[in-house]
Amino acid sequence: MIKIKRIFRTGLLLYCLFSFEAKGQEMQQSARDSIFMNALRDELSRSMNNLDDTGSGKPCFISYSLLNGVLTNSEAVLGALTGSSSVDVGDWYLRLMMGSYERNDENFVDPLAGPDGQNQFEMACPVEPDYWSIRKAFWWNTDNIFRSAVKSYKNKINAIREFPLDAETSTLPDYTRTPAVKLSYPGSIVVFPRQQTENLVKEVSAVFRNLKGIHKSEVSLTALSSTVYTVNSEGTELRVPLNLCLININVQVKTDEEEILSDNLSFMAPLESSLPPVDSMKQAALRLGEYLLQLKNAPASGDEYYGPVLLFHQAISNALLSGLFGTDNSLIASREPLVYNMKKSMVPREKTSFETRIDKRILSKDVSVTAMPGLQEFNGIALMGNVKVDAEGIIPPEEIVLVQNGILKNLLSDRVPTPKVLQSNGHHRIGVRMGGFTFQTAPSVIKVSTASPYSHGDLKKQLIILAREKGLEYAYILRPLMASASYSPLCYYRLELQTGEEKLVRPLLLNPVSLNDLNKSLFMSDTFYTGNFLYGSLSRYGSTVLDGIPISMIIPDAMVLEEVTLNVSSGNSGYDMPMLE
Repeated sequence: MIKIKRIFRTGLLLYCLFSFEAKGQEMQQSARDSIFMNALRDELSRSMNNLDDTGSGKPCFISYSLLNGVLTNSEAVLGALTGSSSVDVGDWYLRLMMGSYERNDENFVDPLAGPDGQNQFEMACPVEPDYWSIRKAFWWNTDNIFRSAVKSYKNKINAIREFPLDAETSTLPDYTRTPAVKLSYPGSIVVFPRQQTENLVKEVSAVFRNLKGIHKSEVSLTALSSTVYTVNSEGTELRVPLNLCLININVQVKTDEEEILSDNLSFMAPLESSLPPVDSMKQAALRLGEYLLQLKNAPASGDEYYGPVLLFHQAISNALLSGLFGTDNSLIASREPLVYNMKKSMVPREKTSFETRIDKRILSKDVSVTAMPGLQEFNGIALMGNVKVDAEGIIPPEEIVLVQNGILKNLLSDRVPTPKVLQSNGHHRIGVRMGGFTFQTAPSVIKVSTASPYSHGDLKKQLIILAREKGLEYAYILRPLMASASYSPLCYYRLELQTGEEKLVRPLLLNPVSLNDLNKSLFMSDTFYTGNFLYGSLSRYGSTVLDGIPISMIIPDAMVLEEVTLNVSSGNSGYDMPMLE
C-alpha cells in the first residue's frame, strides 16, 4: 500500500527505549486501557472534524493504533551476564486517506513528485498513560500525514484527468467499507522479574564452559509484552494483546583453516513462561555446539548440486513459505499502484497479476493449501498465527481454501481490493519490529496437505529414483538439528546411491524455492509437523531476532522436491545469519 510505504519511509515506525527500569505498569490495566482509548478516540474525533483542505476537503478515513508495553532483553556468555534491560516501550501508527473510499490518495506513485521535505519530523509515542501527551503526539503526526496525503491526492486526481483509467480500474474502489467492530481481548502486560530472565540465559549459556573447541557463544532472550489499541473513523475499536518471547542460542567454531562455522537455535513462545523447560534448552545448546564441532571434521559439500532433495520439518516450512508467500507470485492479493510517468496512459507497475491464475493449476496436482486463522491448537501445539481480528477490524473466516488439488482458488487479502479479490478475509496482520509493532498482509495458520501421502521409507525410495533418472551418483537429505525449535540449523546428508550410505557434509546454500519448483513432481509424507515462525523477519524465516509477523505452519513432516539448486555455502546451514562480533 502506498500510504503505508510512504509513512514507513519517513520514519513513522518509531519506538521509545528509555534507559530506566520498566515502570508505570503498576496502574491497573483497566485504568491504563481507559486512558489510551479515550486519548485515541478524542484525538480522532478532533482530526475528522477539524482537518480540512480547500479543494480536497476532509479526510474520508483515519485509523490510529498505539502500542504500549514492556521490552525485556538479557544476554549471557559462558554463564556470565553481559547485558540486561527491561524498559517501557511505546509505538504508534496512523493511516489517513483523502478523497473517498472509491478514489483516494493511496495506490498511486508519482516519481516526479519528489519527497515531501517539509514534514520529515515525527513526534514519538509516550510510554506512559498520559492522556494529553498521547493526544499531542497524534495531533502532530496527523497534521504531517494530512499535508502529505492532500498533496498525493491532488496529484493523483490530476493524473487521472490527464490519463483516464480503463473500465476495470475505474470501477475498482481504492478501499473497501466494512461495519464497525468493538472488540477487547483480555490480557495484562507481564513484567518478568529481571533476575528470572537473567538466570535463564546464564544457565543455558553456562553449558559451553566445558565444551572444548567452541570459538564464541552467546545466549539471548528478548520478550515483548504489550497491548495494541486501535480506533478508526468507522467506529471500530480494538484492544489486542501482543506478546512474543524469543530465546536465541548462537555458537561459532573455528576450523583448522581458520574458517568460522556459525549457526543458531531459536525457541519462540507467547511469553517467557511458555518457553521449553530450561533443561531442554540446555540440551539443545549442547547439541548445537557438538554439531558444529562435528562439522569441523566433516567433508566439504563439494560443487553446486541440481537435483532432487528430501526435506524434513523446518526445511519444508522454509521451502513452502518461500514458494507460496515469498515472491511476487504469492498467495497474497496485491494491488499494483497506478504509476504516473507523463509518457503514456497511467497503468499499474508492469507485472502480470498472479490472481489471473485463479481456477488454474499452480501446484502439484495432489497438493492443497488452506488458511485456518481461527485454529488455536494442533496436536497439542499452540498456534501463534491464530487471528481473532486483524489490524483493519476484519474477523477472518474459520477456513479459506487457497489451493485445492493444485488449483488456485483464493488469495489472502486486506481491505485494498484487487480485480479478482474484492473483499478482505482478515489477513492484515500485526507483528513486532524493533521493540514496537508493524503491519503487513501476511499468512496466519497455514495447512498444507496432499491427497497422495507417502511413508518416510517410500519418500527415500522416490528420492533415489529421481536422482538415478538424472544420472546422479548421490542426492541430498536435509534434516533440522532440532525439529522442536522455531529455527534450527539444517544438517546436510549426502546419500550415496550405490551404497545407500548417508554422510554428514558441510552445509550448502538452499536456493529460494519458487512456485514453479512446487508445480513439478512433489511427494509428501503421511504425518504432520507443526511449527511457529516469524514471517518477513530480518533473517527470513529463521526467527533469530524478534522481528516479523507470527505465523503457524501445519505441513507434512517430509517432502521430496524434484529439482532444487544447492550452492556452495560460506559455513552456516544455508540461511543468512548474523555473525557474533
